[in-house]
Amino acid sequence: MQLDICPPCHRCDTGRIGTLMARSVTATGTPPLSYQWEKNWVNISGATGPSYTTPPVSLSDDDATFYCNVSNLYETVTSNDATLTVEAAPLPSPSPTPPPSPTGNITVNPSFEDGTSSWNFYTNGEGDFVVTAPGHESSNAACITMVTGGTNVQLYQYGLSLKPNTDHQLRFSAKSNTGNDMTVSIFKHGPPYTNYGVGSHNVDLTTSWNTFTIDFTTPDFVEPVDDARLMFWFAGDASPGDQHWIDNVVIFEAD
Repeated sequence: MQLDICPPCHRCDTGRIGTLMARSVTATGTPPLSYQWEKNWVNISGATGPSYTTPPVSLSDDDATFYCNVSNLYETVTSNDATLTVEAAPLPSPSPTPPPSPTGNITVNPSFEDGTSSWNFYTNGEGDFVVTAPGHESSNAACITMVTGGTNVQLYQYGLSLKPNTDHQLRFSAKSNTGNDMTVSIFKHGPPYTNYGVGSHNVDLTTSWNTFTIDFTTPDFVEPVDDARLMFWFAGDASPGDQHWIDNVVIFEAD
């Protein structure tokens, strides 16, 4: 009686640490056929079928040899062996490092590395503000999702300090899933909501990250203020289902 078994030749398999390695044989002959897999000439408990999948491999499995004994009532045939080479898993890619904030930046948590801390979201419709990964040049970014429309939808930070009659620069990165725009303003946090240099500036968004820079000069206050609000406004352009991402929000005195 002839019993044929495949694969007919020696094999070398390579796997990384933690992966599962599968191997199988195909045998033909007078049934019934029985199978027993071995590792390094020792029976593998429960491995009694035409295929076998290892547990997650480790470096201790490197250079291990696997083969299968296939038997019927007349004879036992041993498959050619398969040698396993185990490679170390690749190192994970490092998380993006947020760009350094300019000297004198007055915003808090500019790259959302501390989650939603110091940022506030309001809508008179239905929406959501979460921090997602990755950001533009950092690990995180703010993500604003419009569930329903609203006439007042904003992300803001308040209690910012500004000097009078001083040149400043506002810089941030942003995108939206539809390319719908938003506006940004800097003004007094409470009534009479005095413009502090940026009034409903339109931000022309696309579906890809872009960095925006706005130069402005604060009014000639009598003295420095500590009640400025930085506000991103979405109600004018956003529709249900829109998502906006914002990252790396900084305000600093211009050189």
